[in-house]
Amino acid sequence: MDESAVREEYQQLAQKTGQCSNHDSSTLVYNKSKNRYVDVLPVEDTRVKLEEIPDIPGSDYINANIVSIGDTGAFICSQAPLPATFEDFWRMVWEQVCLEFIIMY
Repeated sequence: MDESAVREEYQQLAQKTGQCSNHDSSTLVYNKSKNRYVDVLPVEDTRVKLEEIPDIPGSDYINANIVSIGDTGAFICSQAPLPATFEDFWRMVWEQVCLEFIIMY
């Protein structure tokens, strides 16, 4: 694939931003700081939900989605953790029993 084809495909993808399902959890005040990038948000329908910690708003939130790959299984796409979200990241790994297939973006 040549460079112009890659640029064209990127432009087509960039135009689709925001056309996915909602991103409600990622825009809540107590979750905004957990997103590495303001324009890369998890899709609500498939986001990884952490076990909620009582009395801590947003404790179930991490910027990550479960992506199914047909009948062969699934993997998790996640942003690289920020210093403030290291604990959440490793909690996700533990709770989701992730032995492999975490893709960071």
